Amino acid sequence: MIKAIVVDDEILTREGISANIPWEKLGYELVAVCADGREARDYVQGHEVDVVLTDICMPYMDGLQLSEFLYHEYPQIKIIIFSGYDEFEYARKAIQLDVEDYILKPIDEEQLEAVAKKALLKLQERDQDNARKMEDRIGWQKFLEGGSGEEERKTCPQRL
Repeated sequence: MIKAIVVDDEILTREGISANIPWEKLGYELVAVCADGREARDYVQGHEVDVVLTDICMPYMDGLQLSEFLYHEYPQIKIIIFSGYDEFEYARKAIQLDVEDYILKPIDEEQLEAVAKKALLKLQERDQDNARKMEDRIGWQKFLEGGSGEEERKTCPQRL
């Protein structure tokens, strides 16, 4: 399951997203709900997280600061921003930080579910790609160590 956290200083938004989105049905486990970016940063540093859904305007550490931290320190984490602000400057900064999506409040459940599904697919593609790369490395390592050559020598006729 994909591990996700929700970050928003508004308790009603946190509770609404937590309770109204069918996380398990979407392939997610909601592992934490945080009240601000600092709390989320601290959580991410000690736990496995795949997706962060965050508001922008929050006290202590806002969503863009959190996104910048994640972009540099945990680039594998997918970030989804939701905000009540339809400002180009926020969206531009989010694009620079490789944010997965930018949703305007009030949050439409169907839209959030679609964005969550899209992030899930990208994470699955990344994991499959990493698995293929690992298999390739292991294969090359065996080849270079002569591990796979034995089988080949037994089945291939020797050249003269």
